[in-house]
Amino acid sequence: KIAQVKKDIARVKTIIRQNQLEQ
Repeated sequence: KIAQVKKDIARVKTIIRQNQLEQ
């Protein structure tokens, strides 16, 4: 479902943002 995909994308974006802050 699209809603679940959006949740996964948001989760990935937050993880990427955290990784960029650490580097």
